[in-house]
Amino acid sequence: MSQPGNPPEPLPRRHKRVVGGDPTGPGGPRQPSRGGVPASGPADGNQPTNEAAPSSLPCRWRRQPPSPVARDGVSIFHRVHRLYVFPLLRGRYVKALALGLAALLCVFLYYGITWTWSSGDAIADNENSEPSLLQKVLPSIVTIQSDGGRGTGFVIENGLVVTAYHVVPKGRKATVVFQDGERAKVVEHVACDPERDLAVLRIDTKRKLAPLELAGALPAVGEPVASFQPGGGELRGEVLDSGDDEVLARIAGRVILRTTLKTVPGWSGGPIVNMEGRVVGIVSISDGGHFKAAGIQFIGTGSGAVPVTVLRALLGIAQLDEAIRLHPGSAERYHDRASLHCYNGDLDKAIADYAEAIRLKPEYAEAYYNRGQAYVRKGDFDKAVSDYTKAIDFGRKTFAEYQARAAAYHKKGDSGKAITDYTEAIRLKPQTPALYCLRGLVYAASGGHEQAVADLTEAIRLDPNNAEVYCARGAVHGARREFDKAIADFTEAIRLDPTLTTAYENRGAAYREMGEQGRALTDLTQVIRLRPNDFRAYMARGRIYALMADNDKAIADFTAAIRLYSGAAVLYEYRGLVHARTGNFDKALADLTEAVRLDPKNADFHYARGAFYTDQREFHKAVLDFTEAIRLDPRFAKAYYARARVNEQLGDSDKARTDRKRATDLGYQPD
Repeated sequence: MSQPGNPPEPLPRRHKRVVGGDPTGPGGPRQPSRGGVPASGPADGNQPTNEAAPSSLPCRWRRQPPSPVARDGVSIFHRVHRLYVFPLLRGRYVKALALGLAALLCVFLYYGITWTWSSGDAIADNENSEPSLLQKVLPSIVTIQSDGGRGTGFVIENGLVVTAYHVVPKGRKATVVFQDGERAKVVEHVACDPERDLAVLRIDTKRKLAPLELAGALPAVGEPVASFQPGGGELRGEVLDSGDDEVLARIAGRVILRTTLKTVPGWSGGPIVNMEGRVVGIVSISDGGHFKAAGIQFIGTGSGAVPVTVLRALLGIAQLDEAIRLHPGSAERYHDRASLHCYNGDLDKAIADYAEAIRLKPEYAEAYYNRGQAYVRKGDFDKAVSDYTKAIDFGRKTFAEYQARAAAYHKKGDSGKAITDYTEAIRLKPQTPALYCLRGLVYAASGGHEQAVADLTEAIRLDPNNAEVYCARGAVHGARREFDKAIADFTEAIRLDPTLTTAYENRGAAYREMGEQGRALTDLTQVIRLRPNDFRAYMARGRIYALMADNDKAIADFTAAIRLYSGAAVLYEYRGLVHARTGNFDKALADLTEAVRLDPKNADFHYARGAFYTDQREFHKAVLDFTEAIRLDPRFAKAYYARARVNEQLGDSDKARTDRKRATDLGYQPD
């Protein structure tokens, strides 16, 4: 111990252990004192002399941790510690540190590359996997709530929302609800068409909207389509009619896209999309597969929708309304808006806009021509001819003007002028097979069958692969009762186009006239296979079954036709006559009465019911029906003769004699 006044003694230095060295040598551990306090060195400051540690004393540094893997009596754990850990702790071996870091880096690289590859594959898979149709469309669909109820809508470009007009009539407050529950008020009707049940709305929102893309063309018959409702409701179906059926459009009073989608109330205004997610129609009339149009019930035909082409026209009209407001003196803008109205079927609005364009630009030949087209669609052929003539006078002297005026003359019944104009059109464009075909049909309608065959033969020479021209020439041969030639032309038409149903129908009619009912049935069955939703095909086959006295099959076909189109009065007449033949008089009378109700101005239906009453010996009712038939058609010779027979049964010989004479004067010869 140091004495007072002397400098303090240095504390004894603990020697570091050397792994693998002699524990009793220099730098070895000092032997602990009995009291557990390390022995101090001599006071002179010299280094203490180490004594050998007894082997019986425990030394932590000499312990070897147990290991299941050992070699040469030394565990792997101990070897690692000896070679890397202890030197690293002492800071002696830089190589050990480098090797350790390198090993650690290799581990990180291995797992990093593996993770990158797996992540890359997952990302690639996500990029390659297309979202489902529902995922594409659903973000754009909204619920529309108004005072009158609720419906569906969808977002299009410029932040507009499309829906059915009956969901949000003009002047009614409404709210749009998005998929996440956010709401937006309807600010205004940008465009609307109550007749076609279509509305385009502007909403008050700052959110980023997901618009749906409008299809560029109408879908084909049989093409798959889908419809959706907010919340994820989805229906799949296919197109029954693409919206270009003139018969259906005339009956319904508007263009209708028919599908097999059996939507229900609440879906109105929602989109009908193709498999690419583009809008092809807007749900309009939906009540579980039934809809009415012009008071006629269509059963089992799926839902009616507004074609996307009508929506496109409506959007274009809205833009032109604004353009005309800014430039009221532009004849071209009135002309363009008139063309959209015409395309949309608003012929009165179209004619008014064409008239304004002509007022602003009196020699506007194109406006005269297009207004003539609108008059043709309205059935006003005199005004159409006048407008076509003015278009020609003002410089539009192409084959199109002469062709259009020829068609108008033909509709008026002026075959001579029609042929003259078609001849001029052929002179201007002699290599056009359609012009020869059209002139040939006019010749055929006016009784010039030889000229008709010559024109149609020339059309075939110019276009030998046109199945429809062969079909037209076959019809002319059929009108001349040259059934062998007709069947040959129809057969060639079918070879060129196996889906041309008109050729099957006409060939079936020719076989029927030849008495080959079996072949006729085969052709009409093919028509039904190609057009399973065409009531006319079932009607034609039903008539053949009736001629063959196969009454059950005839009734089945007429019933199928009525199911497809309940507004055709002639179907009830045909079925009623078959019911009468089978003795089912109650059903027969019900069908004949329904035919009269659907078409009360048709003399044939009154005559048919009168004949039924005659067979049932209800002569007074028969007289009433025959009298109404004569009133509707004063030259109905057969009705005069039938009424004469009934008057004889009633004992009124004077009236009977008068009616017989009238029937004879009209050329009627009883069988």
